[in-house]
Amino acid sequence: MSARHELIEAASLPGTFLGRLSDASREALLRDSAIVEARRGQVVFSADEAADRVGIVLEGMVRTLIEAGDGRRLTVRYARLGNMVGSITVGRGALSVQAVSDCVLLEISSATLQACIVADVGVGLALIAEVGQRLQDTYATLASNTFGSMRERVARHILDLAVGDPGGAGLTAAVTQEGLADAVGTVREVVARTLRDFRAEGLVATTPGRIQVLDADGLAAIIGRDSA
Repeated sequence: MSARHELIEAASLPGTFLGRLSDASREALLRDSAIVEARRGQVVFSADEAADRVGIVLEGMVRTLIEAGDGRRLTVRYARLGNMVGSITVGRGALSVQAVSDCVLLEISSATLQACIVADVGVGLALIAEVGQRLQDTYATLASNTFGSMRERVARHILDLAVGDPGGAGLTAAVTQEGLADAVGTVREVVARTLRDFRAEGLVATTPGRIQVLDADGLAAIIGRDSA
């Protein structure tokens, strides 16, 4: 099995878009797909072109964001292994997709996707499930950024970004203060003060470009979850 096929198999998790497809529909959809690699911080799909581009995360993490006219940015959703990114609707996309870490995506043809929907109702049902998940993620982000305190917003995004450290250091989020500020729609100085409070409370430890989660349940309690 080639490395490409191994990546695709790993991304075909139960509950994901690829995981919901029949073997025949998955093969048809992937026939003219292409691998896209992106470095941390790179814009994978810009808002100007996202309407014509659709991808599935095979490795790493990306975020979908919206940018205001004054340059402020707000993260709408983080996407990991098996998640779909890009626009699945007709028309200009309003959102960009940016690599949070070095990542690999599988770009699929929009035209092929539409053809597969016509040929197999199961593909359409899988897309409906994908849209439903995106709406849930968007509603959660909207509620957090509209009604949540800055502590809640920062805690949520740290937990959203946190992944297991291969070195055994627990959960870590590879993000700068500036990146976290962009994610929650504020400025770096505000995030710096919030992180200082989190450090004093024993919730996190910080190094340049990285936040180590020391007390995931404590962060989760800030945003109203029972556990992380």
